[in-house]
Parts: sequence; structure tokens; C-alpha cells
Amino acid sequence: MMTEKLSIRKRIRRVVLYSIVVLVVTAAVLFSLARVLISDVKAYHLDIEQIASAFLDHPVRIESMDARLVGLTPTLIFNRVRLLDKTGKSELVSFEQAQLGVAILASLREEKVVPKKLVIEGINLAVIRDKSGNIQIQGLDIPKLDEPASPLSVGQTNELAEWLFRRGHMALRHSSVIWKDMQRGGVKRQFDDVNLQLINDGDEHVLSGKISLPLKLGNQLEFVLDIKGDIQHPADWGGEFYLRGDAINLAEWQKELPERKGFGISSGILDIKLWGELQQGNLEHLSGDATVYKVLATAPFVRGTVDFRMLGGLFDYQASEQEQLLAIERLQVIRSNEVWPESRISLHKYAGENDELDEVELLVDKFLLQNITRLLLKTKFLPQSQHKQLQQLQPQGEVRNLNLRVKTKQNEFSEPFFLQAEFEKLATRPSGKLPGISGVNGTVWTNAEQGKLEMYTSSAIFDAPRLFRAPLKLEELRGILSWKQQPEGWQFLAEDIHAASEDLTTTSSMQLDVPAKGGSPYLDLQVAFSEGDASHASPYYPVHIMKAPLVKWLDKAIIDGHITQGGVIFNGRLSDFPFKQQQGQFLVEFTGKDLELAYYPGWPRLSKANALVGFTSKGMAIDIKNARLINSQVSNTSISVANFASAELKIAGSLKGTVKDVATFLVESPLAANAAEFVKQQRIEGEASTKIQLQYAVALRILRHLPPADFQPGTWQHL
Repeated sequence: MMTEKLSIRKRIRRVVLYSIVVLVVTAAVLFSLARVLISDVKAYHLDIEQIASAFLDHPVRIESMDARLVGLTPTLIFNRVRLLDKTGKSELVSFEQAQLGVAILASLREEKVVPKKLVIEGINLAVIRDKSGNIQIQGLDIPKLDEPASPLSVGQTNELAEWLFRRGHMALRHSSVIWKDMQRGGVKRQFDDVNLQLINDGDEHVLSGKISLPLKLGNQLEFVLDIKGDIQHPADWGGEFYLRGDAINLAEWQKELPERKGFGISSGILDIKLWGELQQGNLEHLSGDATVYKVLATAPFVRGTVDFRMLGGLFDYQASEQEQLLAIERLQVIRSNEVWPESRISLHKYAGENDELDEVELLVDKFLLQNITRLLLKTKFLPQSQHKQLQQLQPQGEVRNLNLRVKTKQNEFSEPFFLQAEFEKLATRPSGKLPGISGVNGTVWTNAEQGKLEMYTSSAIFDAPRLFRAPLKLEELRGILSWKQQPEGWQFLAEDIHAASEDLTTTSSMQLDVPAKGGSPYLDLQVAFSEGDASHASPYYPVHIMKAPLVKWLDKAIIDGHITQGGVIFNGRLSDFPFKQQQGQFLVEFTGKDLELAYYPGWPRLSKANALVGFTSKGMAIDIKNARLINSQVSNTSISVANFASAELKIAGSLKGTVKDVATFLVESPLAANAAEFVKQQRIEGEASTKIQLQYAVALRILRHLPPADFQPGTWQHL
């Protein structure tokens, strides 16, 4: 009987206490008289703590209680709260204030106080990621923020985290959080003025908030995490997240990342927005907008430091067990005074099955070669010889629609690859044996075994200082160059390479065999040319592979005229040129019309000549069908130097004209130079038909010692 009375008394007391709370809430809603109704709250301190414990679903100790109307929501306020563990003996955490909103309609419907939202002010937490990747949450005292609690020992429970993530709707305001990462060697970060919102529904959680960062870390972080799973075990998370960071200091944040020898960021400010998707704790999809300013970084593969004034764009990343895809839109890059063209990049990685190699595909819509070259020269990717050659070549031009596919194993590049691209205004400087070009448009595709280059342009420059005196200006260049790896080395083929300048039109074919073991390359070159201006022939002579006497003779011999057609043949190993032992062939031959030939210094010129001109590395020959010599007709005449080394001139032919022209020819040549005054004083008349055959050492030192000819009137029928 006594037990029943005690039970009834306890129930009455509880009803009275809850009635007081209901009255307080009602007063807050209707008259804002909460403080009046609980003015003597100290008398009910223990009972209020019981009420607070019931509402907060955990044993608590509070200093005082209040009530107010927040908007249209009646709210209970508990001041200076200490949240205890389930035994009521140990403190889990303390906070300045807890504001508990009351759901009015739900409370009336269920005839009891139903909590709506819990707001906690001034809580101090330590969030710890242990070495296994799990999350622990512990309370801290303000004076001990520099000494965060140790990770839970065996047998301990993460009771505070369980309480936080069991609440339906909770907010943390003006709080402090210390993050400690045991996976990173205990790296610690303190965040103050933290404001968070937490909504829990079973294993579904929405966590959002804003964090004001310390000045050395940046400005502000804003985030939303919407996940399903055990929030204390990130490996179980599945869901979505959003992150925005303003003025993030990368140099400080890199300390949160695993240390990698040689990698570092000494400066860099990041603005970023991220949207991501998680599945079983793994990142499956990430997209965002990121821009980083004033970057100065180091890496093991970089020479010194690499810098970017600005680097930014929109990106999208997707990952699965079999593939990863990174797409970057509106990529913008500024380095020093370089402003790169806006571009799109796609990087796709396919995982190989079993022992198969992985495949990586890179797509780039456009970039400038000079920008990539300068960046590549800052790296150590190339061997020293190739690095030096690239530095000398200094490639320029715009590349479009680049497609690069490579095979990798354990993230190391393997030899098989595929490259395809379009290029405009391609330019390189001469380097070693390689000629320079500029203004070339075309396409290229290649792999490790073969490739093809197709060229087409309306304005280009070909610069081969090891062949020609000066760069050649081309008004048209088109053709296909291909290459293929052979057992003996590499073979390069060119068919129907068409080039045209204002002076000449050419069509070329070539086969170049480059031995794999470093021997001399073998070249089979055939060039056909037409519609040439003989007065401008000099720039087209390959002077640097020709003997000096031949170059000298060509420069002075061919004065004017029209080249109707001709060709060049080179067949042999480059190291054997000029083929003194007949190991190969070098021949230049062309037909000319209305040529003016100064075939040797000091001799009268031939004009209006129709001739076949040919020369090799050893000598030259001119076969003249008809020409003018002074005022006489020359026909079926040959002029030749069999060997430039001996410089022996041979002339054989026919001349039909006047006797005076014959005399003039003799005295204007070295043959009878001393008779010039005699011929000038005489009256010479008559017709002459002359056969000429000369074999003459043409060195000037020999000419000076020839005796003067003995001229007598009436003896000009024949020489």
C-alpha cells in the first residue's frame, strides 16, 4: 500500500513538473511571461535538470533555465550545460547554452512536449580520425584546446558522437573544433567560430556549416554533407557533398596531406567550389570550379620551381573500379606574361584486366606549342640530349584536337602509344641536321611503330642552313610524309611533296633509311621542278653540300632566263657524299629557255640560249641547242668542266655569223686579249661559219701566261 502511495506521489509530482513546463511554453507563446512563471526556478533545480535530461536524452547538469519565443517557436533555454555519460559520473562535454525548440502542433497532438530543434552555443569538440580511418568525437575545455583528448582506448565507446548523431535536428553555433588526423602523424588544426547544422534520420545524416578559418589557412569554408551510413565510419559513407573554400592558403593546407619527398607548394591561393558523390566511402564523382593564384611549386621532376600566376577552370571527375575520367572545361592558364588560350582537356584511364596494361587517353582541344615547350623545359622528363634539342628547336604553333593514348603499368609509361593532332602555323628553328620550318599547317598521327604527317599551307618558310644560304619562302606546301620502324632501323617516305615559291615549283619524293645502330643514313631523293626564274636560282642551290668551285661557277654562270623543267637526284649514304668513289649519285639537271650564261669569267656571254644544264658533285655540262653569241648564232655547242678540282674547261660547238663577231669573241676572251687594239682599228667584214673546240685550263694564273695570238687579215675561216 505504501509502495502504491509513493508511486502515485511520484506520478503527481512528474505531472506537476511537466505542467509547469507546458505553462512556461504556453506563456512564451501567448504572453512572453516565461520568466515570471519560473522566477523561483532554483527551487526546482534538480527537477529542471531531470527535464533537461529527458529532453536532451542524456544525463545533464545545468546552471539555469529560461524560455523565450524564437520567431514563432517556443524555446527552452538551458545555460551552462554539462553533458554526462550514461552513468552520470563522467562529463562528455560542456557548452554555454542549449536552446530546445518545441513543436507546438506535435506537442498538442501527442499531449506532451515534443522537441523540434536543438541549438547548442559555445561547444568545444575534438574530432579525431584514427589510424583505421574511423571518426571519434570528444569534448574539450577551452583552456585545453592545445591538448586534445587522446583517441579512445580499447573498450571505450564514442558516446558523444552517438549522442550528436542521434538527434533529429541540431545546430552548433559559435563553437570551436580541433581536427586531429592520426593517419597523418597527428597533424592538428584548430577552427574557431564554427557554425554547423545537423539533421539525422536513422542512418541518414545531413551536416552543413560555415567555418571561419585562421588567417594563415584562408578565409572561410562552407560545406554540406548528405550521406547515408554510419557517420563515424567514413568507409561506409554513401551520398553527396558540397564544399566551398575562399582564399585557401595551399602552402598551409599541404601539411594536411601525406608528405611526398620533393613535392611542395611554397605559395598559392585557392578559390574552389566542389560537388561530389560517395559510394562505400570511395569518391565516385567530383565536379567543381577552381581557380588558384600565385602558385609556386616544386616536384622531383621539375627543374627548380614552376610558377603560375593563375590556373583555373571547371572540372568533372568520375571513378569506378574499371575506369577514371577527368574532364576540364574553360581551362585558363597564365604564366609570367603568357596567357594561354582557353582550352578543354579530358583524361581517361582504363584499368587493364589481370596482367594487361592500363590505358590512359588524353584529349586536348587546343594549346600553343611554345607554352607547352616552356613548361616541358622546366621538367626532367626528357633526357639531356632531347632537352637540349627541344631548347634549340623552340617549336611554336597551335595544336588542335590532340588525342594521345599510352599504356601504363603501375603508373609508369610503357612504350606503346598513339598520337593524333592537327596543327596550324607550326614553326621550329633549325637544330643540328634538322631543318627549321614556319607557317606549316597539317595533321599528324603516330604510334611507336609508324606515323604519318600531312602538310598543307599557303605560306611557309623552310630554313635548312646546312643546305641553303638563306631560308626559302614558299607560297604553297602540301604533301604526306610517313615513317615506319623496320628491323634495321627507321624508314621515312615522302611522296608528291609539292612546294611552290615565286621563283620555282617543285614536286619531291624521298626515302630516308636511318640505321638503328647509328650508321650513316641512306637517302634516295628525287625532285622535279619547273617554271623557274633563272635569275633567282642562287637561293635554291644546296651550297653546303656542293664543292666551292661549283657553287662559284653557278653563282656567276646563270644570269637570267626561264627554267622550263628540271630535277635533282641524290642516291647514297650521306657520309659518302660527294661520292668520289662512285658510292652514290648526285645530279642536278634542267632545261632552260632564253638563258643568259656567263660560262666563265672574262669570256663573252651566251644569250637567248635554249640549253640543257647539268652538274654533279664533281663537274658540270651545258648542252646548248641554240644561242646568241654577240650577234652570231651558236648551235649544238657543249660547255663542260669534267672535274672542278682540275678546273679544265672544254668548249665544242658551231658558230655562224660574221667574221667580226668571231674576232670580237677571241679578243674579249683570254685567247687573244692582246689583239683587242688591232681588231678595234681594223675594218672586218664577211660571213663566218666556225667550228670551235677548246680544251683549256681556266685557272687565271694560267691564263695570264698564255702568249698572245698572231692575227692576220683574211685568215678567219676556221679555228
